Amino acid sequence: MHVDSPAITRIVSDTSSVKDVRVLAFPFAGGNANAFLKWKAFLPQNVEVLAYTPPGRGSRFADDLIDSMSGMVQDAFHYFEPYLDKPFMLFGHSLGGLLAYEFLLHLHQNNKPTPFHFISSARKAPDLPSMDGWSKLSDDDFIDKLDGLGGLHPDIASNQELIELLTPILRNDIGVVEYYKPTPSTPIHCEATIIGGINDAKVPEDELWMWQAFFAPKIDVHMYDEGHFYLTSSAKSLCQTIQKLATKELASV
Repeated sequence: MHVDSPAITRIVSDTSSVKDVRVLAFPFAGGNANAFLKWKAFLPQNVEVLAYTPPGRGSRFADDLIDSMSGMVQDAFHYFEPYLDKPFMLFGHSLGGLLAYEFLLHLHQNNKPTPFHFISSARKAPDLPSMDGWSKLSDDDFIDKLDGLGGLHPDIASNQELIELLTPILRNDIGVVEYYKPTPSTPIHCEATIIGGINDAKVPEDELWMWQAFFAPKIDVHMYDEGHFYLTSSAKSLCQTIQKLATKELASV
């Protein structure tokens, strides 16, 4: 399979093996598909990750930013729609967790193929307020506050030039979170796993369990001995979770 789009990066451990399952992956605020590249070493051979890059960063740096959740969902759906033709799951980290959830609702509400599993990582339940008042902060206060809460990726926090480049993107994405309200919906009939970090001050465990109100089946909550960012440091464990879910799904077909 060849993905011919700057919005989607295909990540696999083995290019020659057949891929039975896809993971559609959504990054954190300010992030792009590169956030998932470290998974390559740990992915099962029959699973491929299609990682999304929103406009205005990474391979889509020249594209205009999208400042609403609905706009991001429409953009993601435009690029992902051709790849809904085999069993797939959704994965989103932080802002990506909200984006993955709204993408899931979009699929259900438009009679499109739906995932066999949903995974949200490092993100409290959709109806809980987040980032209130952040849009009014100066750039310096905005970055300081984001970094102080552990919401700034370490690779960004240590590079002032990169911070200056990414501040407009981060402000845009945090604005999407600040003004986000979940689309009204009855609980979705989809298996869900919610992941968090024990040391993540932004997202305590009790706020992860509140995802239950959005799903009909009982959710699973997994806690890592990590902070807010663990996509790389816990890549092996995350990919093991994906492998277990993929194996379970394929066994039931």
